[in-house]
Amino acid sequence: MRYKRELIVIALLIICMTSLAPLAVAEPAEVHTITATANVNGSISPAGTVSVVAGGSKTLTMIPDPGYQVLSVIVDGANQGAVTTYTFTNVTANHIIAAYFKPVSYTITASADANGAISFPGVNTVKPKGSMTFTFTEDSGYHVADVLVDGVSKGAVKSYSFVNVMANHTIKATFTENAWYTIDARAGENGSISSSGRGSVPGGTNQKYNITPASGYRIADVVVDGISKGALTSYTFYNIQAPHTIAVTFTKDVYTITAAVANYDHSTQVKGVIAPSGMITVAGGASQVFTITPDPDYEVYSVQVDGIQQGVIASYAFSNIRANHTVDAYVRPITYTVTARAGGGGSIDPPGVTTVNTGGSQTFTMTPQEGYHIANVTVGPKGGTMSSAGTVSSYLISNIKNSMTIEAVFAPNPSYTITVKAGANGSISPSGNISVLGGADQKFIIIPDPGYRLSELIIDGAKQQYPRTSYTFRSIQGNHSISASFVPDVTINATEAPGGNVIK
Repeated sequence: MRYKRELIVIALLIICMTSLAPLAVAEPAEVHTITATANVNGSISPAGTVSVVAGGSKTLTMIPDPGYQVLSVIVDGANQGAVTTYTFTNVTANHIIAAYFKPVSYTITASADANGAISFPGVNTVKPKGSMTFTFTEDSGYHVADVLVDGVSKGAVKSYSFVNVMANHTIKATFTENAWYTIDARAGENGSISSSGRGSVPGGTNQKYNITPASGYRIADVVVDGISKGALTSYTFYNIQAPHTIAVTFTKDVYTITAAVANYDHSTQVKGVIAPSGMITVAGGASQVFTITPDPDYEVYSVQVDGIQQGVIASYAFSNIRANHTVDAYVRPITYTVTARAGGGGSIDPPGVTTVNTGGSQTFTMTPQEGYHIANVTVGPKGGTMSSAGTVSSYLISNIKNSMTIEAVFAPNPSYTITVKAGANGSISPSGNISVLGGADQKFIIIPDPGYRLSELIIDGAKQQYPRTSYTFRSIQGNHSISASFVPDVTINATEAPGGNVIK
């Protein structure tokens, strides 16, 4: 029974399956991908690979880092601009989106009206908190009328600076014509000035005047607004902001040169001439030579031209003369030197080099030291042959016409002997044979013994009339002798007896 029931169930199932219609099976939904990337300095959300069901939508957001902004968004290779979001709608295919960023910046749009210019015209990019300065340059004859910053007047400024920029800006400069001013230009006789007469000139411009003298004349002076400017050949008024005057005078094109000669020590008797001399007149552009001729035995000391030292020159030439000048020449006596030298053992006075005027004289004195004598004095021209003047103690070099040399030679004096003899009962000090240099002095003391006295003093064999206690040989020039004798120092007293007398 059990087996039958199972067969019946199986059969019923087969009948049911074959009699029923087939059941429908649902297909899975189609999915597409969006690949989202971001360059440095920002991000995109969502990022990476994003799945979107076919026919669906998806919005992506671009997120710049601080200090940056969206530069561009590229979708499937097409630039969508600097958008901060992008939405894919009815997605039926895969897509790619990439975001790019750049530093935040602001613009300053600069422009200038006609008749002037602004630095950095056009659109200028400035970083956040950055700065930028604009300057305005007007055309000739114009000036800045106004500067508008973001439509607001800043006045007639010459420059304007944006600082700490945190927004876009505009700047515009406008210009207007300057006022006109008159310049009265006048020229005297014998010359001319360009643009002569009274004329009007736009303010802020420059005006040049050229000055031309007539032939044979030169510009004497240029007077501008009443003030002398000297002998200018042209004058320019710069950035004219007021009326002006300019007046020119002319004079004959001649100059004076004053020439004189004097002694170097300003003594009154001048010892030379300069030719030509005095005040002479010279045409402009000409040349002039001055010659200095000293008197005999004189020479040029110096020449000064316009107060400037020119040195020791015999002439001076001016060329292309365009000013007054002075020539001052100075002369002095020709001088020579006398060189005095002394050998050992003495001196010469004056020593060394002595300067003497030509024709002058100089005396030299030779002095030997003690124990020396003058051996020779020689005199001669410097560098030439010397001649002996002998053993003179002084020498005069007169009428000197060239440099000279004088030399003194000294030699030691010879030694001499003084023979000393003293008799009994006394002595001479010093005693014995004394050696003494020639020219020296030697003193001797005569000393009797007690109870004795000097009875006789003999010098060089000659008895001295008045015996003394000392004797000095002066400036010894030969051998000498000194001797002394002594006698008892007694006194005889004699008296007369009655009826007789004493013979004395």
